Amino acid sequence: MNRAPAIAALGVTAVLLMTACAPESAPEGANVSATPTLSATPEFEVGAVVDAATAEALNSDSKGQYRGYPMPDGSYIVVDRGAPLPEPVQQDINSKGASHAATYTVDDGTSTFLREREKIIAQVGSDTGKRVVALLRMTGYDFDENLVTSYFFNGPFQPGVSYGSLAEAKASLDAWLSTQVAPNDFVVIFPE
Repeated sequence: MNRAPAIAALGVTAVLLMTACAPESAPEGANVSATPTLSATPEFEVGAVVDAATAEALNSDSKGQYRGYPMPDGSYIVVDRGAPLPEPVQQDINSKGASHAATYTVDDGTSTFLREREKIIAQVGSDTGKRVVALLRMTGYDFDENLVTSYFFNGPFQPGVSYGSLAEAKASLDAWLSTQVAPNDFVVIFPE
């Protein structure tokens, strides 16, 4: 019995099966890598409005580049930890500082007021992923019993130093921020 045709048929079948299972070759001149590339972190447009699910996903990574900042209307705005805040986000943060500052009375600098301030600072830090510097406005009496307003900062910038005017406080802060390696890593709460 002649086995040559049967072996040849099996060989042809095996070659056909192997070529059908082989991956397609890359076009000539293409850069081919044996290591598959992982998709990069998706880019988000700073200032874009995203849904709650996207914001939750962004905020679940405490070290991630992007955050979903919750706005009072229930929407979320994308912020980048290393970029300036979108104007609506900064305005919301300032309004929180102003609302809180308005609750201060000269004769009632209680621990409740201070705890509420710390809650706002912690929430802004969590919502933006940035280090928080809060400009605080306090009104009180000087030694001659004159009512005076002073400004000082809470955070890594000059704790314990007070300023007699908002302009003086802002100028000092701007000068300090200009010396920082990554000034956009900070968010400032202005109670205006």
